[in-house]
Amino acid sequence: MTIPADIATVENAIQAWIVAGSGLAADKVLWSGQGKGRPGEQWISLKFLALPSEGQDWTDVEDAPEPQDGAEIEHRARGQRVATLSIQCYAGNAVGAVSPMMRLERVKLARSLPTAMDAFRAGGVGIRSMSGPTDVSAPRTPGTFEPRAVMSARISLAAELVETGTYIEKAGGAGTVTP
Repeated sequence: MTIPADIATVENAIQAWIVAGSGLAADKVLWSGQGKGRPGEQWISLKFLALPSEGQDWTDVEDAPEPQDGAEIEHRARGQRVATLSIQCYAGNAVGAVSPMMRLERVKLARSLPTAMDAFRAGGVGIRSMSGPTDVSAPRTPGTFEPRAVMSARISLAAELVETGTYIEKAGGAGTVTP
């Protein structure tokens, strides 16, 4: 497992929430840094800005679900991370109900929908707080103006890293075991 426990599941849960709220197709809600160009006039970019620890990490020792010689136990390093997620909406020349501000306002509201809550549970994601959308419209090229909006969310994530181990450090001669 990685930190957070399964980053692909976390990203999928967040993307499903943004798609449900924004009304945009899944291929228009992208994680930044994927090496792709603009996916059209209206789209949303997602990016984790920070992933600090919160509180003290700990390690649990558990029996391995499928024990093998030398790997009878699992050491599970666990902790809590609080990610800052940037959500940026680009809207070409969209106004009114499909403007960036309105799309992000619907995203904010959609976090409490049952489908979003199910995806969050599956991904180990908790929405702690969200800013309101802020208009950051700007010129895109000389002579063209692009409506844009941005907001951020603070997201709780469970972090876990697993290493196998054994109860027996060294086996001695006939009938002796050294812990």
